[in-house]
Amino acid sequence: MISAVSLRQPLNGNNFLFASVFFLLLGLFWMSCSTSKKTVNPKSIPEKKTDVSSKPDPSQKVDTVVWKEKKLDPPVVLEKDKITSKPTTAGKQKIKTGKVSKSTDEFQILVLLPLKLTETDTNTGRINPSLLRYIHFYAGMELASQEYSGMLSKPVTLKIQSVSESGDLQKILDDFRTSPPHLIVGPQKLELLKEASIWAKEYQTTLISPWVSGSNLVEENPFYIQIKPTLANQYKFMNEHARKSYAASNITLVLRDDDEGKELYFNDSSEYAQKIQIKKFKESDLVSSNELLIKNMLRETGTNVFILPMGFSRDENFVYHFLRRAAAEKETKDVVIYGMSKWLEMKSDVVDMLHTLKVRMSAGNFSDADSQDLKNFKRKFFDRYREFPTQDALEGYDLMSYCIKSLDTFGPDFHLNQQTKLQIQYLQTDFELKPMYKDSKLKDANPDYFENSYIRMIELKNNRLKVVD
Repeated sequence: MISAVSLRQPLNGNNFLFASVFFLLLGLFWMSCSTSKKTVNPKSIPEKKTDVSSKPDPSQKVDTVVWKEKKLDPPVVLEKDKITSKPTTAGKQKIKTGKVSKSTDEFQILVLLPLKLTETDTNTGRINPSLLRYIHFYAGMELASQEYSGMLSKPVTLKIQSVSESGDLQKILDDFRTSPPHLIVGPQKLELLKEASIWAKEYQTTLISPWVSGSNLVEENPFYIQIKPTLANQYKFMNEHARKSYAASNITLVLRDDDEGKELYFNDSSEYAQKIQIKKFKESDLVSSNELLIKNMLRETGTNVFILPMGFSRDENFVYHFLRRAAAEKETKDVVIYGMSKWLEMKSDVVDMLHTLKVRMSAGNFSDADSQDLKNFKRKFFDRYREFPTQDALEGYDLMSYCIKSLDTFGPDFHLNQQTKLQIQYLQTDFELKPMYKDSKLKDANPDYFENSYIRMIELKNNRLKVVD
């Protein structure tokens, strides 16, 4: 059995009504502190197929790092500390912990979402889109919990709480001091996440951050898990993919003239014997210069590879004008450009260029629009909520599927005990947790945190997104 606040009432497809019903139920939950709903037993989960082709869907976002509301910038600045990952060996990680009393009758999952009633504009009947994403995230979680109901060794209870301020968080966590939950998901705000991670470490409770990622958020906290890969690991993935596919002498790292420190991720002499070239541009030159800036950099034979490690909102015009110049100046020469999946969310001019050039993008999330499993999920989601699921709903569904199955298979602190890979085919990601260490850490030290290292390289080809081997 899985207990949770339920969104069972069907809705009419209007986002505001969808949110209003959700908040009504949450209001009842907060007042009574006991509202729960037993989910029905589902049919067995169908075996899922792998199909990597996809049409780009403007309503679906491909997230690789967390971004501020209504902006493309992540709330965590680029990490300066170098973080290294060590392979997880089979068997239990050696983590020094004390004894904390937790329920043995059920698994408790505390979900902390930034749901504020004040975000709803009652005059216009509209809800802040940044708030709606978390409603979809929760709806996806609840749908996953239903599918696993009746298939587990012990009950799982989801406790949903709204957390927007430090006072909210402390009050909620105080109620769990005598019997901590087995797992906490959230919160979303950076400062609240830091507070929650301190509490989680003290009470030995696994804390999952689905949205925020950064290498400097916590220190020596093996109970903290980041689902989004950090920028440092995305850069590493892009660099290694390019070096594996092409000769280093054919690769050029393209940076803004004011970028500082990024080149260290791509030309670390301790990891790479051969350096790649670095070229910095002023955005104004890309926009208006009459010189052929790209053509003069191209080889006559072989593939010319450019890496643009850019995904911030301030980079949007830079990315567009570099792509525009590359398309205009390359003539018949072979050019491949490495970028980030956030380009898919930039202005339409950038997306148009992705169709014109050979562009490869790193992505932690990628949903195959032609997958039968995804189609089935969309149908079930709409039947239940009268809403079409967003990318956030897919993320919530995948994360809860992973958490519930992991708790049931490996028990609390599953990321420390996992010996085999779960047999789950997810809708838009996978989970490959690795312990992360700062350079100064000793071999036998506890990890600073765990991170989902799963990243794929995708490209637009024939108007479809597909995974690059």
